Amino acid sequence: MRKTIAVVALDPLAGASYTQEIKELFGDYADVKGYSVRDGSATGKLPRADLFIISTDAYGSAEEVARHVPIDSEVMSIEVTFRWKTLEQLWKIPKGTSILHRGDAVYSADR
Repeated sequence: MRKTIAVVALDPLAGASYTQEIKELFGDYADVKGYSVRDGSATGKLPRADLFIISTDAYGSAEEVARHVPIDSEVMSIEVTFRWKTLEQLWKIPKGTSILHRGDAVYSADR
């Protein structure tokens, strides 16, 4: 039986990327639907899903998650990592080069 997975992110571009990665991971085993806070698709009560995967910056608190995710839902958070192909590109930057690494969330700006 196919499972349903809801991916919720703050930013619609990040959400589309996360959704695509989850689709690639699960293939035909799951129906994956993406939502974004900024584009308004993650407002109100979200439709039921077998699993909600939520980026840490999408909602401000556990209470806010509870307002949008149906009661008794399975929820996990998204941990951002680099793919090998991204790391390979970063390794090509000459040692000593100044770079700016930016996140799209205010709380991550100081990391």
